[in-house]
Amino acid sequence: GIQQIQTLPRDTYVFVGHEYTEMLLPFALWMEPSSTRVRSKIRWMLRQRYGHRVPLTTNPTTVGSEMDTNPYMRVNRASIANRLGCAHGTDP
Repeated sequence: GIQQIQTLPRDTYVFVGHEYTEMLLPFALWMEPSSTRVRSKIRWMLRQRYGHRVPLTTNPTTVGSEMDTNPYMRVNRASIANRLGCAHGTDP
């Protein structure tokens, strides 16, 4: 699962089975509105999906990119817990 992926080197490529980035990044920005990494990835995603004659994929990605921008990969961070309204380390 996610814990196993988190142990891989940051430059490891991740090939997901579906195009989820377009739906995930607005949620990631809501979770961490001040994240410059999420904002940067949103700009990149918009160019990939809408900046060409046909939409381009946002895959593959890397473990490092997911660790930086995917809130599901960072559920143990205090900023994520705070946004969900729970104390760090507790279930929402």
